[in-house]
Amino acid sequence: MTPANQPKALTLSVEKIGAENALSLFNCGQRPVDHWARKSALKLHKKGRHKVYLASAEGYESPIGFYSLSMAHRKAAKLLRQEDRDGWHMGAPFVFLDWLGVHKDHQNKGVGRILLADAINRTMIVNDIVPVYGLALSSLNKETTNYYEKLGFRMAPGESADANPLMILPIFTIVELF
Repeated sequence: MTPANQPKALTLSVEKIGAENALSLFNCGQRPVDHWARKSALKLHKKGRHKVYLASAEGYESPIGFYSLSMAHRKAAKLLRQEDRDGWHMGAPFVFLDWLGVHKDHQNKGVGRILLADAINRTMIVNDIVPVYGLALSSLNKETTNYYEKLGFRMAPGESADANPLMILPIFTIVELF
């Protein structure tokens, strides 16, 4: 491919959701993600139960991706290492990546990685204020489980790859990244 016919790189910005209909037509091709984006994202963001961030690209009216963060608490048995289970014996707080979706027209172009990097950065910021065990998510399917494992997430003890496993990127790994 010559430089003249290479696709133009996207210039992305990631900001909190604002517009009433920002995700009303969102379509990543995964029914649960699309349904949540269209019906619940803005409502739960306004209620303060989730913080929803949109990826916008120059030249596109609608967001090309989004993710949602909230806080969650998990029992000590779900922590990755015995020393962590001993230290957080009452369980641990997590920044929880509830949803992440990239519009189907923009998949496999690095948008998801940029959104995930932004979520990891925000997790680090939260951890600078109050300690958290890390960034957690429930994987959608085996394909996403494999993807997140390649990025450093690990399945929590007792989870099965067949059933939306809880996956964790511990704060000690995130700190190493920064």
